[in-house]
Amino acid sequence: MEPVPQRSDPATRRSTVPGSDTTQGDQKAVKRLTPKIGQDQSDRRGSRSGRAYLPMETAGSGGSDEPQNGHPVRKNWRKSVLIYLLAAVAFVGIAGGGYYAWQHAGGTSSSQVLMLSDSDIDQQLTQQARASLQRGEIPPYLRSTSQQVLDKIKNGEADLTRKQLFDSTKASGVMIHVSATIDGQLALSDVLTEEHKQTAIIPVSRKSVTHFHFLVDSAGAYGTVTCFVPASDGNVLHTPPLAAGNQADLEMQRR
Repeated sequence: MEPVPQRSDPATRRSTVPGSDTTQGDQKAVKRLTPKIGQDQSDRRGSRSGRAYLPMETAGSGGSDEPQNGHPVRKNWRKSVLIYLLAAVAFVGIAGGGYYAWQHAGGTSSSQVLMLSDSDIDQQLTQQARASLQRGEIPPYLRSTSQQVLDKIKNGEADLTRKQLFDSTKASGVMIHVSATIDGQLALSDVLTEEHKQTAIIPVSRKSVTHFHFLVDSAGAYGTVTCFVPASDGNVLHTPPLAAGNQADLEMQRR
Protein backbone atom coordinates (compact mmCIF):
# COMPACT_ATOMS: atom_id res chain seq x y z
CA MET A 1 0.00 0.00 0.00
CA GLU A 2 1.23 3.34 -1.04
CA PRO A 3 1.60 5.87 1.72
CA VAL A 4 -0.83 8.84 1.63
CA PRO A 5 1.04 11.96 0.75
CA GLN A 6 0.92 14.55 3.50
CA ARG A 7 -0.45 18.02 2.71
CA SER A 8 2.03 20.67 2.99
CA ASP A 9 1.28 23.73 5.17
CA PRO A 10 0.50 26.87 3.10
CA ALA A 11 2.95 28.79 5.16
CA THR A 12 5.61 26.21 4.24
CA ARG A 13 4.87 26.52 0.51
CA ARG A 14 5.12 30.32 0.62
CA SER A 15 8.21 31.35 -1.19
CA THR A 16 10.56 33.63 0.48
CA VAL A 17 12.60 36.34 -0.92
CA PRO A 18 16.19 36.36 0.04
CA GLY A 19 17.01 39.03 2.53
CA SER A 20 13.40 39.51 3.70
CA ASP A 21 12.07 38.85 7.20
CA THR A 22 9.07 36.56 6.79
CA THR A 23 8.04 36.70 10.43
CA GLN A 24 8.03 40.49 10.52
CA GLY A 25 5.89 40.73 7.33
CA ASP A 26 3.30 38.41 8.78
CA GLN A 27 3.03 40.45 11.95
CA LYS A 28 2.48 43.64 9.95
CA ALA A 29 -0.33 42.02 7.96
CA VAL A 30 -2.01 40.89 11.13
CA LYS A 31 -1.73 44.36 12.58
CA ARG A 32 -3.50 45.89 9.58
CA LEU A 33 -6.40 43.44 9.69
CA THR A 34 -6.98 43.51 13.44
CA PRO A 35 -9.42 46.27 14.55
CA LYS A 36 -8.48 48.55 17.35
CA ILE A 37 -9.60 47.52 20.78
CA GLY A 38 -12.69 49.51 21.87
CA GLN A 39 -13.42 50.89 18.41
CA ASP A 40 -17.15 51.38 17.95
CA GLN A 41 -18.76 49.57 15.05
CA SER A 42 -20.86 52.58 14.19
CA ASP A 43 -17.67 54.63 13.84
CA ARG A 44 -16.32 52.18 11.34
CA ARG A 45 -19.56 52.11 9.39
CA GLY A 46 -19.63 55.88 9.42
CA SER A 47 -16.08 56.01 8.14
CA ARG A 48 -16.88 53.57 5.34
CA SER A 49 -20.03 55.48 4.29
CA GLY A 50 -18.22 58.81 4.35
CA ARG A 51 -20.64 60.43 6.86
CA ALA A 52 -19.71 61.52 10.33
CA TYR A 53 -21.58 60.06 13.28
CA LEU A 54 -23.92 62.57 14.90
CA PRO A 55 -25.16 61.78 18.40
CA MET A 56 -28.93 61.97 18.91
CA GLU A 57 -30.35 64.82 20.96
CA THR A 58 -31.70 64.01 24.33
CA ALA A 59 -35.29 64.89 25.26
CA GLY A 60 -34.18 67.68 27.55
CA SER A 61 -31.80 69.32 25.13
CA GLY A 62 -34.56 71.53 23.64
CA GLY A 63 -35.28 72.44 20.02
CA SER A 64 -32.58 73.09 17.48
CA ASP A 65 -32.50 75.33 14.46
CA GLU A 66 -29.87 73.17 12.68
CA PRO A 67 -31.11 71.53 9.45
CA GLN A 68 -31.94 67.81 9.60
CA ASN A 69 -32.16 65.53 6.53
CA GLY A 70 -31.62 68.55 4.34
CA HIS A 71 -34.65 70.46 5.73
CA PRO A 72 -34.43 73.38 8.19
CA VAL A 73 -36.12 72.82 11.53
CA ARG A 74 -39.13 75.10 12.01
CA LYS A 75 -39.10 77.19 15.15
CA ASN A 76 -41.87 76.80 17.67
CA TRP A 77 -43.76 79.91 16.53
CA ARG A 78 -47.10 78.75 17.93
CA LYS A 79 -45.89 79.37 21.46
CA SER A 80 -44.97 82.97 20.62
CA VAL A 81 -48.31 83.59 18.90
CA LEU A 82 -50.18 82.21 21.92
CA ILE A 83 -48.26 84.54 24.25
CA TYR A 84 -49.12 87.56 22.09
CA LEU A 85 -52.79 86.56 21.95
CA LEU A 86 -52.99 86.16 25.72
CA ALA A 87 -51.35 89.55 26.19
CA ALA A 88 -53.82 91.15 23.78
CA VAL A 89 -56.80 89.56 25.54
CA ALA A 90 -55.48 90.73 28.92
CA PHE A 91 -55.01 94.27 27.59
CA VAL A 92 -58.53 94.39 26.17
CA GLY A 93 -59.94 93.05 29.44
CA ILE A 94 -58.14 95.67 31.50
CA ALA A 95 -59.12 98.48 29.14
CA GLY A 96 -62.76 97.33 29.09
CA GLY A 97 -62.88 97.08 32.87
CA GLY A 98 -61.38 100.54 33.23
CA TYR A 99 -63.88 101.99 30.77
CA TYR A 100 -66.78 100.32 32.64
CA ALA A 101 -65.56 101.68 35.96
CA TRP A 102 -65.04 105.15 34.47
CA GLN A 103 -68.60 105.25 33.15
CA HIS A 104 -70.08 104.25 36.50
CA ALA A 105 -67.86 106.77 38.24
CA GLY A 106 -69.12 109.63 36.06
CA GLY A 107 -68.24 108.94 32.43
CA THR A 108 -70.29 109.99 29.45
CA SER A 109 -72.38 107.25 27.94
CA SER A 110 -74.77 106.97 25.03
CA SER A 111 -75.67 103.35 25.89
CA GLN A 112 -76.42 103.84 29.60
CA VAL A 113 -79.88 105.30 30.06
CA LEU A 114 -81.32 106.51 33.35
CA MET A 115 -84.80 105.05 33.75
CA LEU A 116 -87.44 107.24 35.41
CA SER A 117 -90.54 106.02 37.24
CA ASP A 118 -93.96 107.60 37.70
CA SER A 119 -92.70 109.36 40.82
CA ASP A 120 -90.26 111.34 38.66
CA ILE A 121 -93.11 112.86 36.63
CA ASP A 122 -94.62 116.18 37.66
CA GLN A 123 -98.21 115.17 37.02
CA GLN A 124 -99.76 118.58 37.75
CA LEU A 125 -97.34 120.46 35.48
CA THR A 126 -97.85 117.87 32.74
CA GLN A 127 -101.63 118.21 32.85
CA GLN A 128 -101.43 122.03 32.77
CA ALA A 129 -99.04 121.99 29.79
CA ARG A 130 -101.19 119.45 27.93
CA ALA A 131 -104.32 121.54 28.46
CA SER A 132 -102.54 124.70 27.25
CA LEU A 133 -101.27 122.96 24.11
CA GLN A 134 -104.70 121.59 23.34
CA ARG A 135 -105.97 125.19 23.46
CA GLY A 136 -103.19 126.19 21.09
CA GLU A 137 -101.13 127.95 23.76
CA ILE A 138 -97.42 127.25 24.41
CA PRO A 139 -96.27 127.55 28.04
CA PRO A 140 -93.24 129.83 28.59
CA TYR A 141 -91.05 126.94 29.79
CA LEU A 142 -91.61 125.11 26.47
CA ARG A 143 -90.75 128.01 24.16
CA SER A 144 -87.57 126.32 22.89
CA THR A 145 -89.33 122.97 22.36
CA SER A 146 -89.87 121.85 18.76
CA GLN A 147 -93.40 121.37 17.41
CA GLN A 148 -92.88 117.60 17.09
CA VAL A 149 -92.13 117.29 20.83
CA LEU A 150 -94.98 119.65 21.71
CA ASP A 151 -97.32 117.35 19.79
CA LYS A 152 -96.02 114.38 21.82
CA ILE A 153 -96.86 116.22 25.05
CA LYS A 154 -100.30 117.26 23.77
CA ASN A 155 -101.14 113.71 22.64
CA GLY A 156 -99.96 112.11 25.87
CA GLU A 157 -96.84 110.47 24.37
CA ALA A 158 -94.50 112.58 26.54
CA ASP A 159 -94.68 113.95 30.07
CA LEU A 160 -92.74 116.60 31.98
CA THR A 161 -90.22 116.19 34.78
CA ARG A 162 -88.25 118.70 36.88
CA LYS A 163 -84.53 118.01 37.31
CA GLN A 164 -81.58 119.82 38.84
CA LEU A 165 -78.79 119.37 36.28
CA PHE A 166 -75.75 120.56 38.27
CA ASP A 167 -74.70 121.34 41.84
CA SER A 168 -76.19 124.73 42.64
CA THR A 169 -73.81 125.18 45.62
CA LYS A 170 -70.91 125.36 43.15
CA ALA A 171 -72.60 127.69 40.68
CA SER A 172 -70.30 130.68 41.22
CA GLY A 173 -69.03 131.76 37.81
CA VAL A 174 -70.51 128.73 36.03
CA MET A 175 -72.05 128.88 32.56
CA ILE A 176 -73.30 125.65 31.00
CA HIS A 177 -75.15 125.31 27.70
CA VAL A 178 -77.56 122.38 27.84
CA SER A 179 -79.81 120.96 25.16
CA ALA A 180 -82.12 117.95 25.17
CA THR A 181 -83.57 116.14 22.17
CA ILE A 182 -86.15 113.39 21.62
CA ASP A 183 -85.82 111.43 18.37
CA GLY A 184 -83.51 114.18 17.13
CA GLN A 185 -86.10 116.90 17.80
CA LEU A 186 -85.30 119.71 20.24
CA ALA A 187 -86.97 119.27 23.61
CA LEU A 188 -84.99 121.79 25.69
CA SER A 189 -82.39 124.50 25.16
CA ASP A 190 -81.15 126.48 28.12
CA VAL A 191 -78.12 128.17 29.72
CA LEU A 192 -77.37 127.29 33.36
CA THR A 193 -75.68 130.02 35.38
CA GLU A 194 -75.37 131.21 38.97
CA GLU A 195 -78.42 133.42 38.38
CA HIS A 196 -80.31 130.73 36.45
CA LYS A 197 -79.77 127.57 38.48
CA GLN A 198 -83.35 126.44 39.11
CA THR A 199 -84.61 123.05 38.08
CA ALA A 200 -85.14 122.49 34.39
CA ILE A 201 -88.47 121.28 32.98
CA ILE A 202 -87.71 118.43 30.62
CA PRO A 203 -90.02 116.36 28.36
CA VAL A 204 -89.61 112.59 28.78
CA SER A 205 -91.22 109.72 26.89
CA ARG A 206 -91.79 105.99 27.33
CA LYS A 207 -91.21 105.34 23.62
CA SER A 208 -88.09 107.46 23.06
CA VAL A 209 -84.91 108.47 24.88
CA THR A 210 -84.32 112.05 26.01
CA HIS A 211 -80.72 112.86 25.07
CA PHE A 212 -78.82 115.61 26.94
CA HIS A 213 -75.80 117.47 25.63
CA PHE A 214 -73.77 119.66 28.01
CA LEU A 215 -71.19 122.22 26.89
CA VAL A 216 -69.26 124.10 29.60
CA ASP A 217 -68.54 127.70 28.69
CA SER A 218 -67.16 128.53 32.15
CA ALA A 219 -66.39 126.08 34.96
CA GLY A 220 -66.45 128.76 37.66
CA ALA A 221 -64.24 129.17 40.71
CA TYR A 222 -63.68 125.42 41.18
CA GLY A 223 -62.16 124.93 37.73
CA THR A 224 -64.49 122.04 36.89
CA VAL A 225 -68.21 121.38 37.07
CA THR A 226 -70.18 118.11 37.06
CA CYS A 227 -73.54 117.79 35.32
CA PHE A 228 -76.00 115.04 36.22
CA VAL A 229 -79.53 113.68 35.89
CA PRO A 230 -81.01 112.20 39.12
CA ALA A 231 -83.90 109.77 39.53
CA SER A 232 -86.33 109.58 42.44
CA ASP A 233 -85.10 106.09 43.35
CA GLY A 234 -81.63 107.47 44.14
CA ASN A 235 -79.90 106.56 40.89
CA VAL A 236 -77.86 109.35 39.33
CA LEU A 237 -76.28 109.52 35.91
CA HIS A 238 -73.53 112.15 35.80
CA THR A 239 -70.67 113.39 33.69
CA PRO A 240 -67.02 113.47 34.73
CA PRO A 241 -65.72 116.82 36.03
CA LEU A 242 -65.80 119.17 33.05
CA ALA A 243 -63.45 122.10 32.57
CA ALA A 244 -64.16 125.09 30.35
CA GLY A 245 -64.65 123.96 26.76
CA ASN A 246 -65.48 120.35 27.71
CA GLN A 247 -68.72 118.66 26.70
CA ALA A 248 -70.56 115.46 27.58
CA ASP A 249 -73.82 113.58 26.98
CA LEU A 250 -76.37 111.80 29.19
CA GLU A 251 -79.64 109.98 28.45
CA MET A 252 -82.86 109.20 30.30
CA GLN A 253 -86.21 107.58 29.53
CA ARG A 254 -89.47 106.88 31.34
CA ARG A 255 -90.32 103.26 32.21
